[in-house]
Amino acid sequence: IRATAQEAVALALLRDGSAVELAEELVNTLPSELDRGTSGEAFIALAAALQQLNRYGDALDVLSSPDVVELGINVAIARLEVLSAMGRFDEVLDGVDELLDGESYRADLHAMRGWCLLNAEPPRFAEAEVMCRRALDLEPDNQWHQKDLASCLLGTGKTAEGIAVAARVVERLTSAGLNGLG
Repeated sequence: IRATAQEAVALALLRDGSAVELAEELVNTLPSELDRGTSGEAFIALAAALQQLNRYGDALDVLSSPDVVELGINVAIARLEVLSAMGRFDEVLDGVDELLDGESYRADLHAMRGWCLLNAEPPRFAEAEVMCRRALDLEPDNQWHQKDLASCLLGTGKTAEGIAVAARVVERLTSAGLNGLG
């Protein structure tokens, strides 16, 4: 099997038994195909498969190898996503800040920073709101960014605005025939 980033995304979104079977197949097959000449996408797919199997430490190991780290920003972001899933938000914030220095146009980085600030102990709602609004400036139709903004607004006591943003997300999802964000 040759895995692509799209397969990794699909794998992460699936939640039924076939996703686990596909993840197990990728974990069993991909390592033999990975070498120095492989693109970062195959390593990202392997890490996503490992995450699907709740093997976060193994996923982090795959994406932390010196040869893999050199494969670009998508690998760096995938590594930060694993750290976030592990609840290691301080490390994610450090990594995101470093990436934002050269990639300030990336909504995903602003959103990731906002997510980490939302999950900080204690939550840093006001700072997270700024990051979520920046992500929405760059990707205005992204429901995940909108959902996170609603959480920030509710956390800062801007209840009416937070409920309005959340209602728009729910309306958009139900009118599109979707049953959730993920």
